[in-house]
Formats: sequence, structure tokens, C-alpha cells
Amino acid sequence: MKLRLPYGVMLSFFSVILLFSCNKEESNGPDNDDVNIEPSHLIEVTSRVIRDSGLDFPQSRSTSDRESQRPTDFEWPPEDYITVDASNSEQIIIKLWLGPDDHIIPTPDWQAANPNYCMDQGKYMLPARKLLQFKIHNLPRDGIRSVQLNYINVLDYRIEQSVITDWYEADPDWMYQAMSEVWDEMRTRATIKNAVAPCDDRIPLTLYFNSAVTYDITEAMVYEEFEFSISLQFDESEGKYTGIADLVWVDGWVWNKVENNYLPYPTNKSGQMEIVSLITPALAGNSIENATMNFRVPMISPENSSFLLISFGEFYTWVNNQNDTMEFRVDNWQLLDDPDIIMGTYTNNTTQVDGGTLTEITTIEIGH
Repeated sequence: MKLRLPYGVMLSFFSVILLFSCNKEESNGPDNDDVNIEPSHLIEVTSRVIRDSGLDFPQSRSTSDRESQRPTDFEWPPEDYITVDASNSEQIIIKLWLGPDDHIIPTPDWQAANPNYCMDQGKYMLPARKLLQFKIHNLPRDGIRSVQLNYINVLDYRIEQSVITDWYEADPDWMYQAMSEVWDEMRTRATIKNAVAPCDDRIPLTLYFNSAVTYDITEAMVYEEFEFSISLQFDESEGKYTGIADLVWVDGWVWNKVENNYLPYPTNKSGQMEIVSLITPALAGNSIENATMNFRVPMISPENSSFLLISFGEFYTWVNNQNDTMEFRVDNWQLLDDPDIIMGTYTNNTTQVDGGTLTEITTIEIGH
């Protein structure tokens, strides 16, 4: 015998089942399967937002100044500039960093993994000054999602600017559209420039020069000592360091052996040393053998009389004479254990000149 229920009871029963099903569906939370939260997809969306706003990432065939030192087959992908935290699908965090000149720079993780990338080129690694932080609230409330973009000072983690948008549409591309909206608004409030390679200008260098020169004949001995430094600047157009400074006499005297007395020497002290071209190992394919320096000094005259200038002509490779100056080249450089000294050359030369003995002991070091 079958149990027969009244029609009204059956209708109420099915209504309860339907209501239970709806409540159960609601209890599982909103459906956000339309959003792809794979990090690679989120990086692609973020890079699309940036590119569509008129900015870009360095490309392998670009001819811009910021990429002129990179090999032509090299490219900087967006994932070097964008970090994603999608561990909580309901609140996704996407970050980019800005350097001192407001350019997007590679992430701190990339910099930590490549600590010597810039140093090997004789450059600084660009430090982060600002953080751009997207907060994507992927859990709709009353059918609304939101995207927030914060502009943060990394020194004290203070939010200097913040933009937020509520997004009502369930368009599959809603995240790109919402991120574009806050990105464009943020660019009216803060300066954001193209992504660049991670290296700053060339590290300023200094040439340290110390030399003691003696000229010894039967009746007398002349002694001169020099010590000075030259600030070097990198010439991007020429790919070399240059600089100029005065020759500085530390001490100088003449010993009259016959009368056994000393007189000051030289009486005239003037002249400059100009570094015409300095090529460091980093500029020579990391080869100390190809490092070289050309320098220019005055020709000998009553105004700049010095046995140091004579020793250059005797012991160094002559290049040419021009406008009352002499140019020489130094090729015999060596690497040192001191991290502050890029390279150095050390000479101890002796030769016979006009019946006397000329001796030169010189140290030239290139340091930070």
C-alpha cells in the first residue's frame, strides 16, 4: 500500500527543499570562479594596465638611453617588476616599486637574487622610494567588488595617496577595467614613469696618485714628492671616465753634496694632470688585461719644471704631444683584495739620464 500525501503537503515539502537548496548555495559564498587568480594571469593583467596607459617595460630592441648598455638579445619581462600575493583569493595584493626618479624598477626579490648585477657594470642598484600596492577585494558584497591602489613611502610605509573604485558589473574582464580606473586616477596624483633596468648612474670614481722621484748625480740629488687625487666622471657618450686636477707637490729639495746643504725645489709649482680616458675592467668585458688609462701633463717649462714630467717621458708609453702637453698611456693594471679599490698600478723605475740616475716610485689607484 502506497502512502498518499495531500497535494498541499507535497507542494510545501518541495518548497522547503527548494529553499534549503538556495540557502545552501548562499552559504557556500558567492561564485568568484570567473576571476583567474593564477599569479601569471594577474601579472599579465597588471602589465596590460600599465602598457595600455602609455607606459612600458624595457624591450630587447629598444634604442632608448636606459637600455643602451644591455645586450641586444636581452629583455626585461613584467614578472621582474610585479609581485603577486594571491594566497587569499578574496583579497589579492599586487605590488610595484618606484625608484628615485619615479621609474618602475625591478622587485626587491629580483634585486636580492642579483646583488652584483649593477656593481659588475660599475653602477649602483636603484633603491626603491615608493611602493604601488593594488588591493583587489574579490569577494562581492551586495554585488560589489572593489579595487584600491595605494601610493606608499617605503621609508616609513606611510600611504601618501590612495584611490579606490567599486565595481558593480560581473564582466569577466572587470579586474582589468577596475585596475585601469584606479591606475589612471593615481597617475593624476603621483608621477609614475616607464619601467627601467635596475642600475643607476656610474659610480663616481677617484684616482689616487702618489709619486717620489729622485735625480742623483755626483754633485747633487734632487727629490720631489707628489700626492693628490682626481675626481673622475663617466662620459656616457664616450664610454670612459675622465677628470682633471692640479699636480700637488708634497715635498721637494736639492741636496748639494759638495757643500752638504739643502735647498727647496722646485721654486715654480704649477701644472695639471688630465685623465683623458680611463677604461676600468667593468668597461672592458671584466678584463683587467684590457683596462687602460691615457693621461695628459704639461710639457716641461720654467713654470712647471719637474723631474716627474721627465720620468713620464722615460718610463711611460708615449701617445702624442698636443697644445704644449704630453699624453701617455698606462696599461699594466692589477686587481686588489681591497673592495674599495677597483684597480691599481705600482711602478719602481730606474734609468740613466744625462750622466745621472733617475728613479721613480709611483702608486696610482682607482677607487670608489
